[in-house]
Amino acid sequence: MSIGSCGAFIHGLEDEFYDVRMASLESLCKLAQIYPTFANQSLDFLVDMFNDEIQEIRLKAIQCLTKISGKNITLREDQIDIILAVLEDYSIGIREALHLMLSNCKLTSNVALRSTINSLRENLKRYPCDRESIWNCFRKLGQNNVYLTLSLISDLLLTHPFFRLPENPLDDPECKH
Repeated sequence: MSIGSCGAFIHGLEDEFYDVRMASLESLCKLAQIYPTFANQSLDFLVDMFNDEIQEIRLKAIQCLTKISGKNITLREDQIDIILAVLEDYSIGIREALHLMLSNCKLTSNVALRSTINSLRENLKRYPCDRESIWNCFRKLGQNNVYLTLSLISDLLLTHPFFRLPENPLDDPECKH
């Protein structure tokens, strides 16, 4: 693909008109679904659209990233930071779309996974109505990031109050019952 074509996408995504940004997102998404290398190269531009002032543009960017995330997309820590900031959105549609998108992606590091988990836990406290969507996101995040999840197991288990209780000694009379 020529550099001029890529520049057209950048100009389209930064255009002042809603329709132009929306059409650019749709075109970029279709092209990224066909060409995985283009998908990886367009990640930063898609993630950047998560900061758009118009809710429909943010939602479209999330949906586009969800569509191309099946092409072995791996998100970096800086991209995750931008994405997780959108979890504070008041719109349940955007939050649920974001949960779905996160559940389909792979992450590059333990730090990215830990911050994603912590943000989702905070999101669960803020919006208890998102519980099912967040639990599904946790499940799929673990499945898509097995090795990262394995390295965090001990830390994650220590967050549960049941696992923070001290063990009774084996010679304790209550243990014999």
